[in-house]
Amino acid sequence: MKCIRPTYINDFKCDGKTCGSRCCKGWHVTVDNETYQKYCGIDEIMSQLEPADNDLHFVKMQDDFKCPFLDGDSLCKIQKQYGEEYLTKICHSYPRVNYRLGDVLEQSLTLTCPVAAKLILLPTEPMQFE
Repeated sequence: MKCIRPTYINDFKCDGKTCGSRCCKGWHVTVDNETYQKYCGIDEIMSQLEPADNDLHFVKMQDDFKCPFLDGDSLCKIQKQYGEEYLTKICHSYPRVNYRLGDVLEQSLTLTCPVAAKLILLPTEPMQFE
């Protein structure tokens, strides 16, 4: 399979302090079964999950709709303490998006993330692809 993506993807680094962690507020964060299995036995995480349909779980958002795993620096406590491999699939992939067209995979970032939007809309060099 051929993969085409802009090189700015390599420069993307999540920075909740810059954007205020907009992706961690007001969303229903689904916990896939694979990630749920990693969380089993970690009481501080399990206490913040609620069951959903089809063996999925959701993160219980706080009253202000923020993710309970956001710390005072607007960064993810799970990622800080356990590593990126403990993030849910949605948290790990956002704001990355993939489009498959036949045998071609196109990758990009979505403009809904302010950090990604800055890379896309305010580049310091012309856009290149790899």
